[in-house]
Amino acid sequence: MLLTFFGALAVGVLAACVAFIVRRVYGVNARFLIPLSAGAGMLGFTVWNDYTWFARNAAGLPETVQVARTIEKSWVIQPWTLIAPVVTRFQAVDRASVARNADAPEVARATVYLVARYQPTFETVQLFDCADGRRADAADAAEGRLPEARAWATVGVDDPLLRVVCAEAQTIR
Repeated sequence: MLLTFFGALAVGVLAACVAFIVRRVYGVNARFLIPLSAGAGMLGFTVWNDYTWFARNAAGLPETVQVARTIEKSWVIQPWTLIAPVVTRFQAVDRASVARNADAPEVARATVYLVARYQPTFETVQLFDCADGRRADAADAAEGRLPEARAWATVGVDDPLLRVVCAEAQTIR
């Protein structure tokens, strides 16, 4: 967040300098031009940074990691997000980590990354029941066994994470 602040500040100073030079070269006597340019530059940088955050982060992921779900958000304090919401979080699956359970072939295990803006990235290992549309944390399972029934959360067979993991698990023989 601090880098965003300094980035907006730098763009604002640069825009103010350009406006100052334009005023001097063309002899424009518009005193409002410098602060208006600085404000427009900072606002433009903030909007650009908001809307490109997801694409920049997704492009930096390894080839084996696939984004499965994005979560968008709108804020009244940023009115442009009311028109087009901004992606603030996403979930990604490391396809190389997908493994099938030998005792229960309909269950797959995968590493899932939970990425949120201005937050640390969390890595978790989860179990996916492809047949029943359920998910459980691998930490809830005893060594080599499936978790108890109460540890499973029903997410449905159309859940994006479940679909990615189960599609990858189908390719494993």
